[in-house]
Amino acid sequence: GDSYGSVKEKGLAQWKLEQAQIVTEMQGSMSAEDRECCDVLYFRRSADDHAHSEDNSTTDHAQLEATIAELKHNQANMMKLLKEQNETNLALREYITKSQLYTTKSE
Repeated sequence: GDSYGSVKEKGLAQWKLEQAQIVTEMQGSMSAEDRECCDVLYFRRSADDHAHSEDNSTTDHAQLEATIAELKHNQANMMKLLKEQNETNLALREYITKSQLYTTKSE
């Protein structure tokens, strides 16, 4: 018999087909701009195979919030690293300047 995986695949293929048909029907009565917008949305949705199983906006919103939080966290880390690097560079520059002064004095 069919494994759960292949049943799931068939279900997904069927769902995508139905979505495509709905989109095609909708496009018949749409302006060019609306159609373009719909295409973008549809392709973005179908790019995510789990879109149909988690088909509610609160999940999408939560995922978006999580992504934003992660990006902000990464940005904060980057800023911290840049600041540390900058401080290191300044210290190094000071050290080089002092050692150059020292060597010129001793010559």
